[in-house]
Amino acid sequence: MSLENPLVSIVIPVFNSEAFIAEAINSCINETYRPIEIICVDNNSEDRSVSLLEQYQKLYPGIIKIHQEAEAGAPAARNRGMAVARGEFIHFLDSDDALLPNAVETLLSEMIPEVDAVSGGEAYYKDHFKGLPAYERKRINNIDYHIADILNDHPNTGALLIRNSAIKYVKWDNSLGAGQDLVFWSELVIANHARIKYIPEIVCNIRIHQSPHRISNKNKKLRAEIHYQAIIKIEELLKSSTFKSQIVEIALNDRKLKHAFNAIHARNFKVSYLTSKGVNKELIKRSSNFKWLSREGVFYFTNLYIGFLFYFLHSKVLKTLDLFQNNKTPVISRR
Repeated sequence: MSLENPLVSIVIPVFNSEAFIAEAINSCINETYRPIEIICVDNNSEDRSVSLLEQYQKLYPGIIKIHQEAEAGAPAARNRGMAVARGEFIHFLDSDDALLPNAVETLLSEMIPEVDAVSGGEAYYKDHFKGLPAYERKRINNIDYHIADILNDHPNTGALLIRNSAIKYVKWDNSLGAGQDLVFWSELVIANHARIKYIPEIVCNIRIHQSPHRISNKNKKLRAEIHYQAIIKIEELLKSSTFKSQIVEIALNDRKLKHAFNAIHARNFKVSYLTSKGVNKELIKRSSNFKWLSREGVFYFTNLYIGFLFYFLHSKVLKTLDLFQNNKTPVISRR
């Protein structure tokens, strides 16, 4: 390894991933950039995942590294991978996703001294990486990816290449069953003052599927509550930070407005009501994507002023009032 060719560590948390892990590892092996190490952290798998990992390790003994993490949850596995990573740069990849062949090379070529991470775009496919993607997430070139940008549209886990030194004091939050990437990127920028550069090139493929281990397929009502906790954590980080601009306040406000609406769709009226209460009404008129007469506006207004009554009546009908009476965060599998 030389200064011109720094080692890149790709960290993959693995839990019951036998259906997808081969495609994820192959995408890393096929990267045009070298040197790399692929750190696979098994997280108590009960299927053939470990056996497949061992087969790959025999084929690529100098590249594939296998580690174990007993604590459940992808954040714990990522933290374990960070702890053993030897690379100057780290790239996280979920076991059901895949990197494009030139992902690492593309991101590393844009890693100028002034930034701590570079993020590309993502292509989303349903079930298989075949044909045209269901949709893509592309953003404009941005040399300083601000916390406001992260709050508005945070990158997927597999889209960023990060300096190892920039994440020295940041850990993935294993108390959250959803929204860990939003909190991680936010803390990276808020607490560590990291600068993230964004480029429009697509660098990873994201799989949309119905596996019970995919976090997006968990109980939506509980996920809404966990995402609410993630927003509260970010708000607490901002209160003790130097990011005091109104742009950031508007972005956080927009995040709350969006989540209040999403919680309605998840039938979690408690979270929608509580999130609506935390919205700054004075900042709504400064929002670039919120209109009073939109669906979001109507639901926000309803939840803010009659949300408790709305929730109470709905809970009586469905006999779910105990969720509102219990202020503790519901337990959700952290996968």
